Amino acid sequence: TPPAASSPASVVSIFTGPPSPTLADLTLVATNDEEPGGDSSLSLVEFTPDGGTTYYVQVGNYVYVNVPSGSFTLSWTGL
Repeated sequence: TPPAASSPASVVSIFTGPPSPTLADLTLVATNDEEPGGDSSLSLVEFTPDGGTTYYVQVGNYVYVNVPSGSFTLSWTGL
């Protein structure tokens, strides 16, 4: 169910699309952006997946002065 990413200024997005899609082929399903200065650096996305659908997960972070970039932790839990 919810994929979550934890890193400074993290953002996580879920898309659907065909195999080997271009950016134009992707359809946004859900996204969460926790900006610096928020309550935490955790971005949590909840959605109900459909069987037989291909999903793409994008995880990233912002690069600001004094906000480190680098590794992240991605967690995924199922029903």
